[in-house]
Amino acid sequence: MSFKRVAMTSDDYIKQLGEIPKTSLSEKREILAKLLAQPDGLQKLGESFVGPTILRLKYEGLVRNFLKEYALGKGEEPLFDVFDYVRGAAYIMNANEGGAQVKRFEGKRVRADLFRIASYPVVPKEDLYDLKIDTLQNALDLSKQEIQMLEDTRFLQLLDAAVTDWQNSSKHTDTPNHTIVVSGSKWIPEAFHTACGIVASHLLEATRILMNAQDYYDILDWGIDQVGFQRKDEVVGGKLPTKYGPLTIYKSVMVPKNVAYVLPEPEYVGIMPIRYSLDVEEANNVPEFHVGYVMDEYIGMVIQNPRGIVKLVKG
Repeated sequence: MSFKRVAMTSDDYIKQLGEIPKTSLSEKREILAKLLAQPDGLQKLGESFVGPTILRLKYEGLVRNFLKEYALGKGEEPLFDVFDYVRGAAYIMNANEGGAQVKRFEGKRVRADLFRIASYPVVPKEDLYDLKIDTLQNALDLSKQEIQMLEDTRFLQLLDAAVTDWQNSSKHTDTPNHTIVVSGSKWIPEAFHTACGIVASHLLEATRILMNAQDYYDILDWGIDQVGFQRKDEVVGGKLPTKYGPLTIYKSVMVPKNVAYVLPEPEYVGIMPIRYSLDVEEANNVPEFHVGYVMDEYIGMVIQNPRGIVKLVKG
């Protein structure tokens, strides 16, 4: 087992990938020629294009688009300042094997509770030989997506607790509440305009919408008088909207149906401290003839500034 894990942010990974040398066209041709020179080379090449029937699209994690990542150094305490020093309030995700809870913290500094998110992909040994697909790699990919879904579940729990508690706090006097009830079964543009106004009243700018994947398609029903001819032409032409005005739209099946959130940039919301990033350790179960791994990360989540969060609920 390796104890040399480090914390890396998404920007670190992007920089690392950019440093990987690219394979030239001549090198690709050489690799292909070597493969075809083998007795069963053509068959192997054909098998590489044949995969399993895909049951669903790949899940894309959300939390890193809404909380600012912070890589903790070895031995560094996860202590962070609360933005609003006059009415300091932060919300911390505290998770353990039995469940997760959210606790409210008031003061000038907050300590983030770190927790582990893990997954255990296991493949029967015979599947490695019976199936043509790379069963082990598929299991690893699905487990990585499972970890992202667990991250988002805890983030959404924290987000909902923060906006609910903050709007009911006696310290909150700027706006009456941060929950907008939308009558009817469809999202309407005016609801998001109102949400942006609430965010603006706190000297912040709303830049993100977070909503349920199914509810997202309400946007396609908005009329020409609301979005204009160009947007309707783009939708009919197959280009789905990813922005509405200054707001970037994020959709996920993890967001509860009939609920949406409007938020500012991550640096005005909170922090996701990372003690060590997602790593893979071999964990075969030899007596059971299972090939497996353990994938885990050690992270935290803190919302330091709940003032810029607005929740929308269909009535």
